[in-house]
Amino acid sequence: METPVYSIQKINKFYQNGKKENHVLKELCLDIYQNDSLGILGSNGAGKTTLIKIMIGILAPTSGNISFLGNGSGYLTSNGYKSSIGIVLEGNRNLYWYMTIMENLSYFGSLLNVKQKVVRDKAEQLLDLFVLREEKDRKVGYLSRGMQQKVAIMVSLLNDPSVLFLDEPTLGLDVLSKKTMIETIKLLRTQKNITLILTTHQIDVLAALAERVVVLKDGCIKYDSSIEQLRKVYSKAHYTIFFKEGVVEKKVVLEESEAKLFVEKLITNGAHLIAYNREKTELEDIVVEMIKDHENI
Repeated sequence: METPVYSIQKINKFYQNGKKENHVLKELCLDIYQNDSLGILGSNGAGKTTLIKIMIGILAPTSGNISFLGNGSGYLTSNGYKSSIGIVLEGNRNLYWYMTIMENLSYFGSLLNVKQKVVRDKAEQLLDLFVLREEKDRKVGYLSRGMQQKVAIMVSLLNDPSVLFLDEPTLGLDVLSKKTMIETIKLLRTQKNITLILTTHQIDVLAALAERVVVLKDGCIKYDSSIEQLRKVYSKAHYTIFFKEGVVEKKVVLEESEAKLFVEKLITNGAHLIAYNREKTELEDIVVEMIKDHENI
């Protein structure tokens, strides 16, 4: 049986706030496998950031176990582990703004124990991939938000990570920059066989980059399966019905079984049916409902 890249077993995380104890993660279990592209969703406070920080080794769980390729939780603080993952956290301060792109790459490469010749060679490839060659000697603080995000991802790739953590990678980007970023990340995953762990509130980004979805609610996993399964199970067909009662035009939206009965009643009562359109629930609507109401999950 395949060994998970991450095996998370019954982890809990408590924060003490004065006399009040905040239980952020509750008996959480999760296995992540090689080449997974996993999207982690949840409302603010659901536990997403805490889970990611535990997985990258900057927080320890209060109880429970987490292993990486069979190595125990202690391995998550080792240099060996840090050299095998790439991280881009939310926000645009993953870089030093007073340094140029090349200076940032050189500096962070040294922190990752990547030889400078290797950094220079990788920089050449990444500058072309992210279309930033003409900007390489500009200070990062003068770059657009989209360019800064590209540089942050370039830095995260210097050590050829087997796992890449992206926290809101397209937040604040314009439409064109977001599209380019998504296409580049997809290309990298294909070329490098990277295991991708993504957190985002943008459902179009989730749909484009993730094949598997985990939904967190109050520190627990409420859903864990593929996006296609999510659509199949939770996307119920519904109908939008336009009709007239006298001179007043009205509209209702109903599920299939209710819609058929409603239309039959309209016709029986002599109302004028204008349109009867079959719709499909959008992925964003499904996710919003799941996060809002855990009884549906």
